[in-house]
Amino acid sequence: MIHCLIYFVVHLSLSIMPEYLINRAPSGRATCQGSKEKIAKGDIRMSVSNDTGDMVITKHWKLDYFKMPRKFANMDVDDFVENEVTIKEEDEIELDEVLRLLRAAPDNLKNKKASPKKGGDGDDQPTLMDKIKAAAETSQDEPMAKKVKTELPADFDQLVEEYKKLIADKPKVEALKDYLRWNKQVIKGNKDFVIFKVIDGKVHGRLGYCALDGGRLKMEEDCVTVVSMGTFDETLSMPIPSDFKAPRLDPKLQRLKWFNQKPSEEEEEEMDKLYEDAKAMGQGGAAGASGASGEGGELRQELLDAAENIENWSLAKADKKTLKGYQVAIKAIGEGKIAFPEGNRVNNEIGQLLVQNKKADASAKEVMGLVIDKFGLVEVKEKNEAAKAETIATSCACPENGKMVAAFEELAGLYFKEGNRNAGSTYKRVSSALKDLEVEVTAKNATSFSKGKTKIQGIGPSSAKKMLEFAETGTMEKLEEKRKLS
Repeated sequence: MIHCLIYFVVHLSLSIMPEYLINRAPSGRATCQGSKEKIAKGDIRMSVSNDTGDMVITKHWKLDYFKMPRKFANMDVDDFVENEVTIKEEDEIELDEVLRLLRAAPDNLKNKKASPKKGGDGDDQPTLMDKIKAAAETSQDEPMAKKVKTELPADFDQLVEEYKKLIADKPKVEALKDYLRWNKQVIKGNKDFVIFKVIDGKVHGRLGYCALDGGRLKMEEDCVTVVSMGTFDETLSMPIPSDFKAPRLDPKLQRLKWFNQKPSEEEEEEMDKLYEDAKAMGQGGAAGASGASGEGGELRQELLDAAENIENWSLAKADKKTLKGYQVAIKAIGEGKIAFPEGNRVNNEIGQLLVQNKKADASAKEVMGLVIDKFGLVEVKEKNEAAKAETIATSCACPENGKMVAAFEELAGLYFKEGNRNAGSTYKRVSSALKDLEVEVTAKNATSFSKGKTKIQGIGPSSAKKMLEFAETGTMEKLEEKRKLS
């Protein structure tokens, strides 16, 4: 009996011992637990995996931000690497580089605590703009060091060329900010940051709108990350926050035409229309799927033409029975093409539109246009939702969690829409936590993220139950309830 117990304890202790693996990051999705920054693709990192029995939880550190566990306090770095760590052979990582980075960790962590602001005093690392300016001043016959070259973004040479052209006339800051005003970009920032936003826009086009929430995209001061500014609900007089962020060069980011001079009135109107459509789609609206501009235009026109053929249309003179007939005719024309909600709600809402426009004696074509604007077109909505789902999946550390993240994003949006900021913020935190989670959420592990050693910040017991419900059914009762009420 004693032997069995000893075996069980030893076996259990061995099974929960973490594994330390030094490898190169295969993507730029993982966040360093020490610096709280993204680990760039190809950078050397420490991956620590804990097998709980039900699943394996893995967290990552930049190697120069990894603090050796307390239980190895009596070991030096060399012994720790030799006895406790596996270095992934196929990643071709030099041992000397590993030891150098690990030895730098204590100072980096100390400086991180002492200087929370990036780029502040004591930060000797050159910024991307420093490198661009240095390259612009370097003779073309003088190649940059190979080591530095590997740290540069793919568009570095293009940025340098645009920088040279831009500063040739020695423009003042206000003149540079005009570029940002013309392109409806965020103007704030020091001169270097303003210059970078201008040359980035010249190379790639102006930042558009977030596919997840419709918020304006803006460049972070690190010149590496793009975030959404969220939206503002005028009805509720309340900002709707966003936690979307992505690498600057992510091909999924919306990039639009860049203006090198003040846009015309027509171009200004088109830019405003793009913003309104993006915001409506991000909040679950139909404006971006109405076919009023671009996608779905032909189908919209087809429905408008069909409405003109409704017989004996005279809205101003219509009695209750005639209005019911108009409602049935409008719905029949749009069935399968307009994204009508389920149930009798659609009949009531079309009826309300007819009554609201009775005095104005609106034509059948005008009423059909209002109906399309209200509900959107099926084919455009489906395309938008597919693009949104793909964007969410690629923004997740584990793409398999994309659908669950989308569901919690939608639930948060519906709560914000009804004015419940607390619930909306709660589910925003859940979606944010799920995006950074590197293991797939399943029915087996869903509730474990709200308790014990596998607890994830932002996920409570109630949210974990909804995660379990989604993992089992593909939806949530609360989400379906809010959809019907919206």
